[in-house]
Amino acid sequence: MSLATARRDIETRLADNWALTRVSYDNAPFKTARTDETWVRCQIFEETANRINLGNPGQHRVAGLIVLSVYVPLEIGTNQAKDYADQLSAIFRDKQFGGITCWEAIPRNAGEFQSWYQYDVSVRFFWDGYYAI
Repeated sequence: MSLATARRDIETRLADNWALTRVSYDNAPFKTARTDETWVRCQIFEETANRINLGNPGQHRVAGLIVLSVYVPLEIGTNQAKDYADQLSAIFRDKQFGGITCWEAIPRNAGEFQSWYQYDVSVRFFWDGYYAI
């Protein structure tokens, strides 16, 4: 699996399972949301890569973090943000798809961001790749 394939699989899983709001993906066109609109931002970070066997081909494990940020209008409370965070967590928590394994989903109150209130869900994931040496 390549970095591009992993990103595509993660973004596709979100797009196929989330229809409640618009989603902003890394470096993709996204018209700025209105301040009265709820929306989600999806960021994918590859954090580590380790060789996990000495054979040929060599097996490497790439681990990373999916960060799903929910933005709701200010001064409406936190219930909607938490509800959406719960639903986003369920899409990825302990799931396997396309060679990707996801672990826990960790919610976090991020507070005010510009004209929105932000609530994040972070999901750890990994995928294995084989490379000839």
